[in-house]
Amino acid sequence: LLGTQAGGRWAGGLGAGPAVLLVAEVAVLLALSPEADGRWLLPLRRLRIRMRHPLADRSFEMPLESSLQQLLASPAYRQVGPLLRSGLRETWDEEDARILCYTAEYEGTAATAVFAVPLRHYSPEEIRVVLVDESTESTLPVGA
Repeated sequence: LLGTQAGGRWAGGLGAGPAVLLVAEVAVLLALSPEADGRWLLPLRRLRIRMRHPLADRSFEMPLESSLQQLLASPAYRQVGPLLRSGLRETWDEEDARILCYTAEYEGTAATAVFAVPLRHYSPEEIRVVLVDESTESTLPVGA
C-alpha cells in the first residue's frame, strides 16, 4: 500500500531508517541469543562480580571452615603439609587476611607454620606461608 502511494519511489522515499532499524534488530537478537552468552554476557557478569563483590561489605563474619577449605586447596599448604605436626593452634584476622598457625617440625627443629589466607575472595594460589623457629623466632626457608 505504501508503494502505490509513493509513485514508484517508495523505497527511496523512506530513507535509511528501515535499514538502520533492521540492523539494530539483528544486533539485539544476536546479543540476546543463548549462543552469545559465553562471548559477552559471561565476561560481563564476571566483571560485575569483580567490581561489586558480594563479600566486599564484610557485614558478617567469614566462617573459619571457609578459610580452612581454601587453605587445604592451596599450593602453600601442599608445600609444607608434610612438616605439620598439629591441627590448627591459633587464628586471627588481620585486615584482608586470616592468619592460621600450626605446629611444624623443620629438620628436627620445632617451628610454627603461619599461613595468611585471603578473607574477601577464594584464591588458594594467593595464600602465603612462613615457618618460624620457635626457639630463635627467626624465619626458616620453605623448600620448593
